[in-house]
Amino acid sequence: MMMEEAIEKLPKVELHAHLNGCIRESTLFDLAKERSVTLSHEHFHHQDHQVPSNSSILDHDDPPAARFFNVRPRSLQDCFDIFAEIPKCVDDLISLRRITLEALEDFAKHNVVYLELRSTPKQLHVQSANKTGNYGAEQKKPRLASKKDYCHVILQAMEDFEKDQNQLNLKQEEQRKIANESNAPSSQQGPIPTMTCRFLVAVDRSHSNETAMEHIELAKDLVQSDEYGYRVVGVDIGGNPTKNHFHDFRPAFEVAREAGLKITLHCAEVPCHDNDDDPSNKRVVIAYDEAKSILEFAPDRLGHALLLPPSLQSMLQKSKIPVECCPTSNVMTLELAKDFHGSLLDGMKQHPQLPLWLESNHPVSINTDDPGVFDTDPTKEWRLVQETYGLSLERIQQVLLESMDQAFCDTATKDRIKTQMKLAFDS
Repeated sequence: MMMEEAIEKLPKVELHAHLNGCIRESTLFDLAKERSVTLSHEHFHHQDHQVPSNSSILDHDDPPAARFFNVRPRSLQDCFDIFAEIPKCVDDLISLRRITLEALEDFAKHNVVYLELRSTPKQLHVQSANKTGNYGAEQKKPRLASKKDYCHVILQAMEDFEKDQNQLNLKQEEQRKIANESNAPSSQQGPIPTMTCRFLVAVDRSHSNETAMEHIELAKDLVQSDEYGYRVVGVDIGGNPTKNHFHDFRPAFEVAREAGLKITLHCAEVPCHDNDDDPSNKRVVIAYDEAKSILEFAPDRLGHALLLPPSLQSMLQKSKIPVECCPTSNVMTLELAKDFHGSLLDGMKQHPQLPLWLESNHPVSINTDDPGVFDTDPTKEWRLVQETYGLSLERIQQVLLESMDQAFCDTATKDRIKTQMKLAFDS
């Protein structure tokens, strides 16, 4: 338990989190009810988040296995089915602000001191047209906000959240000083770290290259013109990996690079093999070609990079491109726990890349991906990794500090947060 408590208290870094994937289940149900939206029962239903009493995992020889149980199986296709349903509920700027603030609260609760949140800009209503009782037949159709408005709502929420955090910290610091002066016992063990929030403008690869260029130009415009544009630190491409090819979007990301935006690219989420013996298997050939072209493009970071064959893994090792690893997401989408009665711990032992990255000291960060979808959080992720690979607390701290080196914020912000983290490690 001592290690579990230590992990919980550690200052953490989150570099790979999709905003819609952070939505709380309770919030999703609230928004669906308000809008009279019927969610897929297959993917959305109230759960106890406990190991079922009839599960064979309870007979597992390894007690920790029951603590890391997959109560909510999600295949890769399940994830994209879910992401197709969430926009039915998050359909206006009001709900967008709500899920953003709640996501920030949830990450801060787990002592995340630096967060990069990513989202694909959308045109939402200023206020939901589907919210029960809001609009009568005689009323005009509600106004659509711009994609820039979408991003501004997220940036404003980050600004407001940090201000509230700072005010809370000042108040608690005053209480500690008063307690110290009077020699009275204080219930506060130390200052709550103020979470620094940054934003990545995402490109959905199922959309057109024209839309991709639009989003890159939007990111550039936000940096230059938005009051909180300094929070926009990079761009991302994600979405269904079977749709389109990186070649289609490379020109847009060349523009991003020329503009000084940092770039992260989802990579190798589907199988690709060296010298595939079956040329008719076009999907594998295309996936290999795309993964290779992404590595040759040399983005600042890679998302997942799960299924690289040996030749491309060698390219990655030589390039030292940092990888955003999302353990629970990886185990679920690759269905690694399927043969182990739902044990995430046993599934994690089958991870195709993370043991190599940790052993070789390849730059890697540990992230949640979609904590609302996968029922996870930063503390759970680190506990799973530690339990699987037996990492020492010092090794975890090293990975966390190196993760901060991989962040897309400016050097001064990195140095400030790393100093804060080191002080917390030593306390």
